[in-house]
Amino acid sequence: MIYNMFMEEFIKSHLVSQVVLRQFAVKTVVKTDDGKKKYKYETTVHNKETDATELCDVENVAYLKVAKKAIAELEQQWSHDIEKDTKSAINSIANNNWTDKHIGVVKDLMALHFIRSQAFALVGNNTKYIINILEARKNEVVAVYPEYTDIINQKYVEAIKTAPLEVAIDILKTYITKTKKYLADTSVGLEIGEAPDNAEFVIGDTPVITMTKAGDISVPITEAEYVAMPITPKYLVALKKNPDKRKPVKLTKQQVENANNKQKRLARTSYFSIPE
Repeated sequence: MIYNMFMEEFIKSHLVSQVVLRQFAVKTVVKTDDGKKKYKYETTVHNKETDATELCDVENVAYLKVAKKAIAELEQQWSHDIEKDTKSAINSIANNNWTDKHIGVVKDLMALHFIRSQAFALVGNNTKYIINILEARKNEVVAVYPEYTDIINQKYVEAIKTAPLEVAIDILKTYITKTKKYLADTSVGLEIGEAPDNAEFVIGDTPVITMTKAGDISVPITEAEYVAMPITPKYLVALKKNPDKRKPVKLTKQQVENANNKQKRLARTSYFSIPE
């Protein structure tokens, strides 16, 4: 019962940065209640299981409170405001004038999105196991101190709210250390894939795809042969050792479809596209 309640809330979350998701949205000007004007960004949300679509304000697509502690703590491992710098980096790629700083920002952006999705995967995979351990310990204590049953049950519920995230944080700190060391290697650069005029990238709620030569997916970045993430409907970025050049590589419509199929297949619940 408690596990189902936890997971029901947990699976509603999305992990894509607002600044990235806005690239997959249509911008309009709306008036606020006090008569002021502001920009509104709407994206098309595709339900992976039902194929249903709906138009959604990007501001309403955000990760859940239950994950904010884990995500905030993990993101403090980086020294600069990645999401703030991302807009400049995306513009530089579109204008084909990206610098080493822009490359560093995008590399970190990919790492952050991977860590976010791994945090959710670890919490999801470990929650039932952790709850079972906590429940067994609770029952042992209640058996010895039955007069404190209400207090013990209260502490048990409080522990369930934090324990899975704390376990995820501990595991991911090791991932972060290895990933930061790998990305600090200046030979690890970016290759930019550019979609043709008759195709566009979509982005899933687990946007960084990592894959080994053998086809194993969602492996740590340091173990992956293929690491890629769409950052606009026009451009996909991939980590690559010693990339040949900084000019975007022109992709075919089929290559874009292949990349989109990976986004759709590995999404947890949804993927997003520019509204038609």
